[in-house]
Amino acid sequence: LLEFPAPVEVSESNGEIKFGEPKRNRWNPIPCDVLLIDEASMINSEIWRFIMDALTTYATIRLFGDLNQLPPIDDELTSGQSIFKRMLGAHTNVHLHHNFRSDDNLIESANRILRGSIPTRGDKFELVITNDPIGALREYASDKFHRTDYQVITPKRVGTTGSVRLSSILRTKYNLSPHKPRIELLRRDASESPITVI
Repeated sequence: LLEFPAPVEVSESNGEIKFGEPKRNRWNPIPCDVLLIDEASMINSEIWRFIMDALTTYATIRLFGDLNQLPPIDDELTSGQSIFKRMLGAHTNVHLHHNFRSDDNLIESANRILRGSIPTRGDKFELVITNDPIGALREYASDKFHRTDYQVITPKRVGTTGSVRLSSILRTKYNLSPHKPRIELLRRDASESPITVI
C-alpha cells in the first residue's frame, strides 16, 4: 500500500538509487477516506511514521490487533509498548473479551496463561515440562504426526530447539518408511513438488 521501491530502484528525477522510502508520502498520499489496518500490534515506529505521512489530512484510520502479541522489533520502543498499545491508551477503543469462534480447552488455557495461571491439559493442549526438549518431542511426536495436517512450530530457526535442527531430527525419525509421506524442510521455490512441512 505504501509502495516501497525495490532496493535498487533508480529515481526518475535525478537517476540516484533510492533505498527504503515509500512512494506514498505527504506529497503523494494514499487515495482513501478510511484506512483499516489489521494486525496493528505488529507495526513498528518507522512503518507507523510512513503510514501517518501518507494519509490525507481528513482520512480516518481504524486499527485492529491483539494486545497480547509480542511487540514489534523496534529500536525506539524504550517504553516496551507497541504503537498499537499506545494508540489504545490515547484514543477511543473497543476491547473484545470473549472468543466467539471457540470455547474449547485451548481458549481456556490461553486465558489462564494471560492471567498468570498454569494452563489445563486437554484434547488440544498439552504442557510438557522437561530438561530434555528434544527427547520429549521425539517421544511425543507419535505416528499420527506422519500425516500432512500436523506441524511442529518453534519460535526460533536456529539453535538447539530451532526449526532447522528439529526438522532434521524428525526427518530421521519418520523418513525410514517408504510407504508414508516424507518430511522435508519448507522450500521457497514454488515450482518444487508439494512437501510435508515440520
